[in-house]
Amino acid sequence: AHLPLQRVQALLGRGAFPFHTDATLTDQGMLTADLATIRHTGVTRDAGEWQAGLSSIAAPVFGGLGKPVAALALAGPSARLTGARMDQLAATLAAEARALGRALGG
Repeated sequence: AHLPLQRVQALLGRGAFPFHTDATLTDQGMLTADLATIRHTGVTRDAGEWQAGLSSIAAPVFGGLGKPVAALALAGPSARLTGARMDQLAATLAAEARALGRALGG
């Protein structure tokens, strides 16, 4: 999400992506839009995109040069990690990722 758009497009190539579930993003345009949302919100969410019944959220940890060096992530069953619960946890996860980044010199 934090690479320049041209680099993202070069890495993704052309055409559809393989899908793992009905929720998987398989269109480059949709994925590019999702990456922009991730950059804006500071967190990424997965609601069954990789594996049905599994949800996750993650936030990047930025190092001293302002580049992502790690991520904090949380995963769990979709029945427990609902959209509303992810909304509650996202702010905390992002704040902890920023705190870790500051501790690393970011």
